[in-house]
Amino acid sequence: RWIQWRDRKFQRELDDWKNHLVQWKKKASNNYYERSMILVYEDLIDYTKGPKEIIRLTAEMKRVGVTGMTPAIGIPCLWYDVVKRKKKETKRAHSYVPGYTEEQKNAFLQTLRDLKDNELSDDSQIVTIL
Repeated sequence: RWIQWRDRKFQRELDDWKNHLVQWKKKASNNYYERSMILVYEDLIDYTKGPKEIIRLTAEMKRVGVTGMTPAIGIPCLWYDVVKRKKKETKRAHSYVPGYTEEQKNAFLQTLRDLKDNELSDDSQIVTIL
């Protein structure tokens, strides 16, 4: 079922995802909302970058008025407990292996290139992620 759905909907879903990113960027550029920061998942789970990213997130949350935040000194221990120890406890019944055709993979890569080179080229944070 997945493969049939994927093949039928792939291009539309990819186009919708691209349009969503472009609209999100436009709204941020037009001051529709304030984008405070972008968190990169791979940085959050990295032993070196993860605690620093959480400290950065905590500082931003304090800046906008969130109270009850963990003091910066305790964040590395908290990060390890939540991210690394919980990961060890998680058992998966099987591994997920996404299956896409070469054509679909190439379409996705081309979409990323288009976003990076055109619509989102002026946003270094997003370009780094893409």
